[in-house]
Amino acid sequence: MIEAELLESASWFRADEGLWVLDRNRTFGGTVDRQPQGFAVTDGRARPLGTFATLSAAQDHLLSHTRPL
Repeated sequence: MIEAELLESASWFRADEGLWVLDRNRTFGGTVDRQPQGFAVTDGRARPLGTFATLSAAQDHLLSHTRPL
């Protein structure tokens, strides 16, 4: 039996002013959108996951709620 190690890849792209997009193993993982009240997180199926005080907290939350393929 041959076993292959799967490497996880996650990249952030700044799509527009105040909008970051998560690419997870070449799959859309969701967005972080800067709003007046904080950074709003939406997953890859357009479900809201919350609003966070900092960009890094928002990105970490989205990463923890998406599964690599």
